Amino acid sequence: IPWKGPTQTLILASDRDNQKKENFAIALDPTTGKILWRKQVPYLIDYGFPLLVGDTLIGYSLKMEKIKPGENDGIAILNAFKVSEKGLDPFWETKPLGPIVDTVAMTISG
Repeated sequence: IPWKGPTQTLILASDRDNQKKENFAIALDPTTGKILWRKQVPYLIDYGFPLLVGDTLIGYSLKMEKIKPGENDGIAILNAFKVSEKGLDPFWETKPLGPIVDTVAMTISG
C-alpha cells in the first residue's frame, strides 16, 4: 500500500515470523526496496493487509474468547495505528465486537 508522508512516499507491506507467530507491518523505500522500519502488530495478515485511510492503518485481530468450534474463530477487534516516516504508533482499538467465522471484510469510505 503506498503512503505519502511529508518528505517521502513509503510502501507499506506485511511480514511474519512463523516460528514466533508474530506479525509485522513494514515500510519500504519504493526506489530501493530497502526496509526502513518494521513494527510488530496484533492484526491478522494471513488473508489481506489492513486498510489505509490518510495516516491511519486499520486491521483486525481475534480475541480468543467465546469460541464455538464450527461456529466462530473468536471475537473481532479492530486495531488502528498512525503511520509516520519513522514507524507506527497505536492510535485506537475497539472493544471486542461480534464473533468471526473466516475473515472480516472491511471498507473505508470518505
